[in-house]
Amino acid sequence: PVVNPLDCLLPAGVVPALQAGDDAQPLLLGEVGHRLHAADADRIVSSILEARNRYDLSTDVLLAVIETESGFDSRAVSSKGALGLMQLMPATGQEMADHLDIPWTGNEMLYDPAINIQLGSEYLYQMFKRFGHADSALAAYNAGPRRVEGLNEIGILPRDYPGRVRQGLKRYAP
Repeated sequence: PVVNPLDCLLPAGVVPALQAGDDAQPLLLGEVGHRLHAADADRIVSSILEARNRYDLSTDVLLAVIETESGFDSRAVSSKGALGLMQLMPATGQEMADHLDIPWTGNEMLYDPAINIQLGSEYLYQMFKRFGHADSALAAYNAGPRRVEGLNEIGILPRDYPGRVRQGLKRYAP
């Protein structure tokens, strides 16, 4: 199944010229730019475009997940131990790296924005394929697939995390 049939680009002013092949990539991502290290901005934009093209995930979804997870702080660490922009647990990061044939050199690599987005996008894509429903896929990305499957079995559809991502989507979707 197609993960996201819409290949939405960001509205002008959020990330100008966010298209594959554009030479002039922005240094900052709109309103969240103050939270980014300028050196990371080009790598983040390139990684988001690569994920969009590889997984057919829209840029607005990727940006909303990153904003929800880390507030665009590439050094973010959650209270549960999730790391980087897309807040990957080290075991999940290692699993995705193995799946993508990326040599795992340790947890520190999850602080690299490009690697974090590559691994996080793979995981998000897998959750969309596994669940098919956006809210369940987003909830599974955040809370883990087994937990969401258990909730779904008793008729509960998680709404908190998907709702926060949808709030982010309002800022990025055209």
